[in-house]
Amino acid sequence: MERSVVIVPHAESPGPFISFFQEKGKAADLAEIKVWVANMEEGTIDPFIGYPKDLAIYKQFKNPRMAMMVKTNWGRRME
Repeated sequence: MERSVVIVPHAESPGPFISFFQEKGKAADLAEIKVWVANMEEGTIDPFIGYPKDLAIYKQFKNPRMAMMVKTNWGRRME
């Protein structure tokens, strides 16, 4: 499963994502697994863990700037 992209549905509460990140975030990052969240009602996708290196893909996220801020904040907690 290394270097895979996993798409998960969004949730009403961030609780499940926070729990997953605390338990598996570092391992997912090391395996280069990307977890992206799909909001089916809005028809959007945003990254949760793992970010594309391709700028064209990055720009397609609903809010790429906010996603990068979250990545920076969570990244500090992973170390």
